[in-house]
Amino acid sequence: MAWLMMSAVLLCSALPPAAAQSDPTAKAGSVDGWIRALEDPNPLTRMKAAGALENMGPAAKRAIPALRKMLSSSSSRVFAAQALLKVDPTATPSLVPILVEALRDSDPTRGFHRVLAAQLLGNIGPPAASGVPALVEALQPKDDTAANEGLRQEAANALGRIGPLGASEAVPALARALKDVSPVVREVAAQSLRHVGPDAGRAVTELAEALADDSNLVRLHAAEALGELGPSARAATSALRRALEDENSYVRTAAGAALARIEAK
Repeated sequence: MAWLMMSAVLLCSALPPAAAQSDPTAKAGSVDGWIRALEDPNPLTRMKAAGALENMGPAAKRAIPALRKMLSSSSSRVFAAQALLKVDPTATPSLVPILVEALRDSDPTRGFHRVLAAQLLGNIGPPAASGVPALVEALQPKDDTAANEGLRQEAANALGRIGPLGASEAVPALARALKDVSPVVREVAAQSLRHVGPDAGRAVTELAEALADDSNLVRLHAAEALGELGPSARAATSALRRALEDENSYVRTAAGAALARIEAK
């Protein structure tokens, strides 16, 4: 998301001018040129080459062996996986364990890689259900750095995109994330609880409490998640009735819609 995009820009801009002038990717342009660049000793060059091949999609299928080889490098595997998802979609199932390994990487210099791994698991969606335990771990606050906040945000989003297949483990983690110090993480957690199916009923109490959050978006997504649950969210009725007086018109509307679904005969 926003933090991830900013980090990518900073990584690319970190390439020194002299290195940029001798960067083999500057002369690549073709699939073969980018393939050669995948073996460059500069990790930023390899990242740039993988990104170019990703943008080419299946037209860059000649790069598949080189990209697969790149998966063995802990400093480049997430970029290779990101490219392969577009260049060779049939490789998706085999990429999940590699992304899980990257997500659990404890090297402090690869925080951005962990964020990207969580995002890619979310992009894969339900087929990435085996990655739910690692995403639940990533959702736990470790420190107050921007990198860790970005990781928690992407982990919460990925759990929602994977959906019901991982709900039994995801729901308790998302419910706890409704108390995260970051309003963005709380917003994403509430939104994700809309997409994990009936198991979200175990988070009714936390969603009802989130209707009093300082963030308009947290309150809005909490009301929407409760409405998605319908009659099984009846315990939140009182909180939703109070939300009918919310200062934000969107929250009031969502609370009214949720009550209508909960009280439907």
